[in-house]
Amino acid sequence: MKIRCESCNKKFDPRKHDGVCPYCGAWTSVGAEDRIDPPAPAVDPWDLPQDGAQAADFAPQPAAPEAAESDPHSPPADFPAAPDSRPFPGGAQPGFPQPTGAQGPAPRRGCSRLLGWSILLFVLSVAVFMLLPPFIESRVTARATAQDRVADLAVVEAEGGIAVAAPFSYRLAEARRVSYSGAWPMPEGEGLLRVELAVSMSGSRPEWDPTDPYLRLDDGSYRMAIYSYDLEPLFPEEYDLLTAFPYDVYRLETPSEAASCVFYYLVPQDCAEAALCFESYAQGDYDAYLTQVAELPFSIPEEVPAE
Repeated sequence: MKIRCESCNKKFDPRKHDGVCPYCGAWTSVGAEDRIDPPAPAVDPWDLPQDGAQAADFAPQPAAPEAAESDPHSPPADFPAAPDSRPFPGGAQPGFPQPTGAQGPAPRRGCSRLLGWSILLFVLSVAVFMLLPPFIESRVTARATAQDRVADLAVVEAEGGIAVAAPFSYRLAEARRVSYSGAWPMPEGEGLLRVELAVSMSGSRPEWDPTDPYLRLDDGSYRMAIYSYDLEPLFPEEYDLLTAFPYDVYRLETPSEAASCVFYYLVPQDCAEAALCFESYAQGDYDAYLTQVAELPFSIPEEVPAE
């Protein structure tokens, strides 16, 4: 829609020319429906207050000397001005957002943790796959070896009254029941059995101490020997015999010599037959293992002799 200029009386479109007559440059007022606000003047960033700006930052700059205007190399007046290279008040640069923290995007902790757990899980998986098979194989081998040893275990009976568990030889010297009147109560239906052995050694001392002989009763049960330190207060007169095995045996010089050793067992009063059991061991790759049990059978007297 065109209007007529109030100054030069020529028509022009106020919307295209912002209400300024292109012919005479006069401002022409329009009605409410065609009124156009005058263009807002450009705002210089230097005119805006800045954070941390000082009054000196807004002081007027000295005019350029007249010699610069006559410089033939200077750009024409209508040439676009170069951007101002002076520092912006407050340290900021116009037109560019300023960083508020560290440069670049903040690290994503969730991704870092996930990557760390993934690496840890991978390392553990590799360790398990490397260590588990050898461990399982060693356990299976050990179990198979133990089963083979049990299958190869031999139980032999003494010949001529002498049981051999190399390098030791055992001969029964005496077996009798003994009375007891000590402080600790005797189990009901049980009694003390005293067994005296003559023990000899042929060959060098083994790397491990022999175990005390144990009893196999006629009902198939087993009884271990009573510890010597439990018997010493009860039978102080037999201290040397109770502590002789295996120390006195190690001091023997020839196989013809024998050392007397005494063992005590708790046995039922009605038990008539028993067998002394002596174990033989062999040295394996890591430890000694049982290879043979020698049994020395004997009869148990029924009554306790009077003292």
